[in-house]
Amino acid sequence: MTSLKNKFLLYNTKIYTQANNVVASSIAVNKNRIVAVGNMLHQDSDFKNYHKINLKGKTVVPGFTDSHTHFYYYALSFSRLSLSENDSLDSCLKKISDFSKKLKKNEWVLGEGFSPELLRKTGKIDCHLLDKYTCGKPAFIYSKDQHSVWVNSPALKIGGLSKNSPDVDGGRIGRFKNGEPDGNLFEKPAYYRVYERIPSPTEKTKIECYRRALENAYQKGVTALHSFDDDPGVYDFFNNLNQKNRLGLRINYYFPARMLPDLLEKKICYGHGDNFLRLAGTVAHVSISVTHHDQGRERE
Repeated sequence: MTSLKNKFLLYNTKIYTQANNVVASSIAVNKNRIVAVGNMLHQDSDFKNYHKINLKGKTVVPGFTDSHTHFYYYALSFSRLSLSENDSLDSCLKKISDFSKKLKKNEWVLGEGFSPELLRKTGKIDCHLLDKYTCGKPAFIYSKDQHSVWVNSPALKIGGLSKNSPDVDGGRIGRFKNGEPDGNLFEKPAYYRVYERIPSPTEKTKIECYRRALENAYQKGVTALHSFDDDPGVYDFFNNLNQKNRLGLRINYYFPARMLPDLLEKKICYGHGDNFLRLAGTVAHVSISVTHHDQGRERE
């Protein structure tokens, strides 16, 4: 985004203030603070030293706050394969193949967005099929709702999942008739053993992904959000950006509930932080059974 001067004034616009349905045509900002909202302010001598921008009738609204995100994980999605626009098994497999060929030898094929219901209409999805299109690299691909993942044989081996691996509470391992895992893992308790073995992205990758996520948020008018990322390291990542004035959003952060004892010991409580990053609470992830899908569904 183009940086604005300390003092600027927007005019010839429609500003929806949300204050008693007031709509104004101009707004003045001084050092990131709104100092005046009204009509024809660009003709007022009090603002003669302000940089004036003619919006030519465009609309201005207060920045949006997204009340429930996993913004860190959303940012990382910019480094992963996206299958959300593919509605057939063949198109997904081609995209997986093309993505896999571009990766280095030991890199994981990470992706998301496929619809299990749609793909199963055109063929069976299992680890052996995925093996044929991933060039021997381990693969871990989230479904569209992220309540299940599709993994290949190398990923199952790395996660230590075999015929003898029992299902765990809240999760289910899809299996072939002989009991071997078929590469479909339902809910986090089932896929976590594979997930935890995926190498963390480099700091450079995280920064670049965050930059792209930030740009996308701006394009949608989002300037603040609540983030519920289930990883203890996420707050440190946000905080490091904030210390460098590179956070770019106002973030209310919710720690994983399992960190509550540590937060209490450090006397970190609600409201800890500053105007851009602050602790808003903790969140626990639990699973309940959904019988008509024969699998768990994670709720927060």
